Amino acid sequence: MLIAAFCVPDAALLAQTRKPIAPLAIRNARLVGGEPVSIITRDGRIQSVLEPGSGIPIDAHPIDATGLVALPAFIDAYTIVGCPARAPEADRDLPTDVGANIDIDMRDANRKGVQPSYTAAAVAKWTPAQRAGWRKGGFGHALVAPFGQILCGDSALLSLREAATRDAIVVPAVFAHAGFETGGAGYPSTAMGYVAQLRQFFLDARRHAELHERYQAGRPGVRPAWDADLDSFQPVLRRGRRIAARAERANEIDRWLDLSEELGFELVVVGGREAFHHAERLSALRVPVVLTCEWGEEVELPKAVPAGERPRYDVPAEVRLEQRRKWEERRSGALVLQRAGVSIAFGSAGGAPAELFGRVRKLVELGLPIEVARQALGEGAAQLLGVERRIGRLAAGQETGIALWTADPLDPANKSARLRWIVLDGAAEEFVPGDGLENPPAPGVDLGGKWTLALVGEGAGPKLGDATLWMELDGSLRGTVLLRERPDGEAKGGEIKGKVGGKQARLTGKLGAAADDPAWTIDLKWKEGRWSGEFKAQLPGGSYEASVEFTQVHEHVEGCCEDDH
Repeated sequence: MLIAAFCVPDAALLAQTRKPIAPLAIRNARLVGGEPVSIITRDGRIQSVLEPGSGIPIDAHPIDATGLVALPAFIDAYTIVGCPARAPEADRDLPTDVGANIDIDMRDANRKGVQPSYTAAAVAKWTPAQRAGWRKGGFGHALVAPFGQILCGDSALLSLREAATRDAIVVPAVFAHAGFETGGAGYPSTAMGYVAQLRQFFLDARRHAELHERYQAGRPGVRPAWDADLDSFQPVLRRGRRIAARAERANEIDRWLDLSEELGFELVVVGGREAFHHAERLSALRVPVVLTCEWGEEVELPKAVPAGERPRYDVPAEVRLEQRRKWEERRSGALVLQRAGVSIAFGSAGGAPAELFGRVRKLVELGLPIEVARQALGEGAAQLLGVERRIGRLAAGQETGIALWTADPLDPANKSARLRWIVLDGAAEEFVPGDGLENPPAPGVDLGGKWTLALVGEGAGPKLGDATLWMELDGSLRGTVLLRERPDGEAKGGEIKGKVGGKQARLTGKLGAAADDPAWTIDLKWKEGRWSGEFKAQLPGGSYEASVEFTQVHEHVEGCCEDDH
């Protein structure tokens, strides 16, 4: 018996443990508007924030943050990236007997568009490249949400450090997501049907709870069905979980506000492109909005027609001006919500984090207080997600989500601010300074539009060309470039990729579509109102280099801004 006792293994010794993370001492980091501090992290949490000159633990790995600004890692409050779409099984009850008499009752379980038991925590899959893309933008956490149904399922809050999903989940169930959409033919497929299906499910969920209560108490009544969707929805009925409704248009938002009052649930509006139309009501009902800043394609103002040129018809100038006014109104909606006292956060939806951050910075340029923008990406977002005690601040006891920047990236004066370090769950990642192309475009710098190219180089090679380019807010470029050796020569080229950063740009492409066609690179700089730079290609006859200048081809709108002389 004594031998057997000594042979019994200790369960604690057999349990798997995580690889320990070394404590860190981030020294001389400057808080926004404050003095330099040292931040000590241990076991994935901030242990202390120390004043200059304080002693540093001897076992902490030092990071010299002199000259760097420390901010809480940003929170992406809504993304559908990494959460596979899934259509629910519509028929959960017995088929309707079409040969029977008139059926006056609703079906027991028509679940088309309804799957509250679907959870992002169970299915979320992020590639290393996706995680790295968010981290490079200063984002440390993301709310990953299901989409595409009336009741889509529950979102999960993830840490974006490199880890298995089970280790990255901060909160497995945050919001119950919803929207006026579903797939497939048949009921429901209209706004009226979506609302009716939602009302019916609320009634079913409440009846399900009552049946359970009666059954558990031993009172008369039928045995309740086992139904994962009805069970999963109970926190919403108890107001313990908000419904996050995807709604862009003003009438959709109004409809969700009506339903929240009628059915008695807590609401978050996600998307909110036209939420500013209901700013006062949103504020009065204390409904927060997660803005995805999807303003639609920018409408360009009509351009002046040079004297002597005939304007080219596109749309009437008055129509274009009205379209531009409405686009600017949508873009400035966040300012209207902020002035009305509506709590806001920001989410990238299905887009890239760099695009979202570029739009938030644009809102700051338009007048959104920088403190509000910082709050909406940090502590305010954490409060909305119910994790303000864990993330969103640089304070002792918080889980480590620390970003070290060369300057405050939200300040419009700091367009060249770069991320140097990010610390998530105690793990530090350094970002080596690049060539500047990782930055967003400088104010007023744009490479979008139609261009002619003039190349000057020795020997055989392209001498002229045409380009049609589109530039995103983060400076990403797409489009086509066609090059010729002479005006009547064959055009060679195709789709390109590129990036504008600061006042420079780089484009890459090929002289054809075949795998062995020569590749080329154009490096440009914006100076004195012109794009110019160098063209390089490895042609069959050897390397070819040329100087290149871009000249924009202006488009004109009939009846607008013509000179009087």
